[in-house]
Formats: sequence, structure tokens, C-alpha cells
Amino acid sequence: MSICPICSSTIYTNFRNGNYLLYKCTNCKAIWTPTVEDEEYYKREYTLVSKLSEFEQHRRYIERLPEQWKLISTIKKYSKGKNLLDIGCDYGHFLDVARKAGFKVEGVELSENARLFCSMNSLKVYEELSTVPQKTFDIITLWHVYEHIEKPVDFLKEINSSYCHSETTVYIRVPDFASLPSKLFKNKWIWFQPKQHHLHFTKSSLSFALIEAGFAVVSITSQRPNTIKTMFGTIYALFVESEFQKRNFKSTIKAVLRMLWHYISSVEVFAIAMQNKK
Repeated sequence: MSICPICSSTIYTNFRNGNYLLYKCTNCKAIWTPTVEDEEYYKREYTLVSKLSEFEQHRRYIERLPEQWKLISTIKKYSKGKNLLDIGCDYGHFLDVARKAGFKVEGVELSENARLFCSMNSLKVYEELSTVPQKTFDIITLWHVYEHIEKPVDFLKEINSSYCHSETTVYIRVPDFASLPSKLFKNKWIWFQPKQHHLHFTKSSLSFALIEAGFAVVSITSQRPNTIKTMFGTIYALFVESEFQKRNFKSTIKAVLRMLWHYISSVEVFAIAMQNKK
């Protein structure tokens, strides 16, 4: 018998998405994968950029700049302070952009390769949340990380009790399983990753998890993370890469098509929350 990872209910239905069996809680409507990779997998393997060259890292940084600037703008709108903790910070690209925008940044990342890269760029990054010194932050971000957490409510409760003060703002982005691209493309959807994602969130299930963990939802929306500006950033990055890597026409076209596919199919849930003061 499986247990809902959000509300602990044992009453659920199951259905298939392609060849994969998923469970859906009848209480909180959470959808989860019965089996995924364990934590050691993430420490050892899970990073899409561990095999990329330094130049590819730079290209990836460039193409995400418009997205990062948009996130920084949103954070400035909702948050007053400057102390920021990014959980699951990967290679620290967002941390670097936030630092340049005037924030005092720290991160958490399981991947040793990613932490070493962050260290070389003078970014303070811890291996696990439990190793972060007990102090509060003004801003806590989880960019496409929360869907990987095995016990999501307990995780948010730890964040709430140990790292939040009364004015802390928490920002969470996860793939939107209820989005039109998800429904159309089913198991071929770009963000349907059942071997790596414990949960497949919708706005309602993410709201439920936040409330259960003692947060009040300030805003929750379904959105495309990639704007037209992001696409221009990607095209510019490809141009830079072509200049230095002598990318041929065929591979450039493939890269542009991948960019368009990502733009069309990527839809996320973006939640902003604060401590529930009731």
C-alpha cells in the first residue's frame, strides 16, 4: 500500500501515463510516482550539465539570463530583505545573477560537481539543507526542485521552522502536470520525468502542501517560464556558440527546434508564500 506524500492518506486511485503507473490521492489530489531514484543518484548523477564544457556552461548562463532577470524582478516586488537561500541551486547561475543584483546569496546542492563549480565562483553552497547554519533568510527559492522531494510537507515544515522569519518569502516553481502541454503530450511531455520526480504538481496540490506546512499562499499561477525575451537570449547564446565552436547549419537548426519545443511544452506552477500568521 502506498501513502500520499502530501497528506498521508491511503485512499487513492491509479492510472497510467504511457507505460508509467501514477497514483492520485482522493483527498488532496496529489499525483505521485511509486518509485523514483534515491538521494545517492542525485549526488552521483543528477545534473544535466556535469558533462558540459566551460564554454557550454557560459552559453547556458547567457540563454537563461532573461528568465533570471524576470525572477529577480518578481522577488524585488514581493520581498523586502536581501538574504537569499536557493535550494537546489545547480551550478549557481541564478545565485550569481542574484548576487550581481545586490542580494546576499547562499545555496544548497547535492551534486558535488555543481558545488565545486559554485565554489570556484566564490558562491557559498551547502550539500544538504540540514547542513545550512541555523539562521533565517528573507528569501528562499526552490526552482524545479520541490518535485524531487520524497517528503514534501516535512521538507517545507523544516524550512518554515528553521530558516524563515515572519517576513520571509518562499518562491517555488514546479512543472504543471495539469497544463495543456502535459495533457496533450502525456508521457512525451518534456517535464514528465517519472524516474526522477516524486510528485507531479498542480496548483491545487502545491497549495495544499504549502498550507499543510504552515504557509499562506500569496500567489500561485500557471505560466511559461520562457518568454519571448528568453527565446532571444537563447538565439543570442547560439550565435555566440556558433562564433567560437563553428557550429554547422544542421546542428544550429536542431538547437533552434529544441528551443521552440521547450518554449511550446514548458508550463510551470509558480507559487509565492509566507508564514501563516494566524
